Amino acid sequence: MISIKEVWHDAEADHEAYVTGHLSTLLEIEEGQAGRLAPAALHDFISRNKESFATGDVDTLRGLIADASATLAGLPNDDARSAFLESAKKVFNYDRFCAKTVHRWSAYKLCEKARNSICPYCNQAFAFTVVGTTTSYRPTLDHFYFKDNYPYLALSLYNLVPSCYVCNSSLKGTKNFFTDHHLHPLEDDDEIRFDLRSTDGNYTFADLLHDDNLLNEYGYLEPHPHSNKAINSIETFLLKERFELNLPAIKRFIRLRKKFRPSKIAQYRQWFGEDFDTAEYLQFEPVDYKNQMLGKILLDMYVAFDPEANGSSLL
Repeated sequence: MISIKEVWHDAEADHEAYVTGHLSTLLEIEEGQAGRLAPAALHDFISRNKESFATGDVDTLRGLIADASATLAGLPNDDARSAFLESAKKVFNYDRFCAKTVHRWSAYKLCEKARNSICPYCNQAFAFTVVGTTTSYRPTLDHFYFKDNYPYLALSLYNLVPSCYVCNSSLKGTKNFFTDHHLHPLEDDDEIRFDLRSTDGNYTFADLLHDDNLLNEYGYLEPHPHSNKAINSIETFLLKERFELNLPAIKRFIRLRKKFRPSKIAQYRQWFGEDFDTAEYLQFEPVDYKNQMLGKILLDMYVAFDPEANGSSLL
């Protein structure tokens, strides 16, 4: 998983206007008038939290879940609780937001403003938006906190993760990430690190990185988490298994990286009297790894040749 905390920064103002403006209009309808927010418990819940739904951060959204849970617990019966949730689904109408319309703001216009273009869950599928004259497409928007369980978060910007269909629908599906904790791309830092390991334990990481013969014959990828959330993310999104399928491409990158270590570049400059652009030859820009396929694991392999490298500048 890669962290994309700033993915929606360019969209916040438009999304705030869309969601909060819609809620304000509903709240202005007085009791007894057509269109009044009902039931009363939902009206009061939205009224006291109106400023938090649109662009509240992930911790704020957890507070909304806590508030809604307390509200639901205080309702007299299951029918009242069902009415609360069904009405919330209509108020926070995600289907309307996703419609291909000419409205000023929609899921398509939101995705056009995304700062990242790779699925943050797997880092091996595109998640970009293309709007044409007759048709268009965009990434799926995963509700990190599942909208069927928490319909009042259906339009919350920091509950929407631009992701690929495989991660969103095939692997995550209806899992409840509020109770079953996973890394959140819009809140957590990059945590999972990948190493290349010897298949029989006889060779070190450095051996595999620097010996082409060993690299060709041996090696598998091992993701290293630091928390239970990371372990859950690795398992849910099948990261180990999916990255193993890309091992040949990753090994090719390692071979190129070995050829363009700082010491080699210094030799080339001395011999040929010209600079060599490492990023151009590797076709990998460390500072932009979040927008490159397999970017996180390639960054880990890139940095492995020099433990002091952190991806903030080319070596």
